[in-house]
Amino acid sequence: SGSRLTEIKEPSPLDGIEELDKFNGIWVADPAGNPMPEIPEGALLVVGPEGGLDLEEMAHLDRFGVRLFSLGRRRLRSEIAVVVMLSQAALKLQEHR
Repeated sequence: SGSRLTEIKEPSPLDGIEELDKFNGIWVADPAGNPMPEIPEGALLVVGPEGGLDLEEMAHLDRFGVRLFSLGRRRLRSEIAVVVMLSQAALKLQEHR
């Protein structure tokens, strides 16, 4: 079976991420989203600060067809949200194999 390596980047401003259109979809963790769907390979997963992304950041991502997904009803610290997000994504991958 093939292995996949997840790349985790240092926190950075969204406008500093080069070539957002090269990703196979952009998914943002947000309480307003639905539960995490199956995420396609090559997608960009975004976790914002505890207060969520601001309107300017969301408008920037909207140009690239951003989709929202929820990590649950509670607000999580960013560093915890990343672990929860990657765990949920790994479970989704296992379900579809």
